[in-house]
Amino acid sequence: MKTRIARIALLVLSLFLTQCGNFLHDLIPITRERDDPSRPVSPPLILVIDGSSGSFIIPATNIWSYDWTIDWGDGIIQTVTGTGAAAGPGIPHTYAVPNPQYTITITANSNTGHAAFGFGTGGSVAGVTANKWKLLKALGHIKENTSTAAFADAYYHFFYGCTYLNEVSPDLLPAVPNGTSYIFSSMFYYCTSLASLPRTKYVRSYQVLYVCV
Repeated sequence: MKTRIARIALLVLSLFLTQCGNFLHDLIPITRERDDPSRPVSPPLILVIDGSSGSFIIPATNIWSYDWTIDWGDGIIQTVTGTGAAAGPGIPHTYAVPNPQYTITITANSNTGHAAFGFGTGGSVAGVTANKWKLLKALGHIKENTSTAAFADAYYHFFYGCTYLNEVSPDLLPAVPNGTSYIFSSMFYYCTSLASLPRTKYVRSYQVLYVCV
């Protein structure tokens, strides 16, 4: 009888310790991540594209440096660095298997965030109409450019001419200093499939007006 009770007690204790171990395993990484300033958490920019053609070019037409980790949605992940250029080649990718939709995740690793991103007005390879029309959704969040106080036109022409862009996340836009002008100038120009625009913080009304023109 005593042996049976001892076995039951050991079993209960074992289950208790296992549950405690699982709890601590889940708790400790979260605490470390929040307390460690060298590991900032920033939501990525997520693009849903029409992959039927088997290729896509991520645009980088704004003249800022970039350091991005790109998950192309087909098992390929790459880290790219460089500087955006108005007539630059962008970051091309070819899919082994064409697909009606691919989801691309762009994580910014530096303090310039996603500022180099931008389809522009058509002067770049990525800015051609055929590539712009592949973009269906812009989700996630655009990471702020904190490298400088000069924010003017930092997010200029981001989705210019993306006619089939039909959904953007409510928190897509970064927060910017109040009074900064033209920061979202023509960001959604010719995005005629959009039913609504994302919100942002610290933006005066005249800045919002420039989003679509």
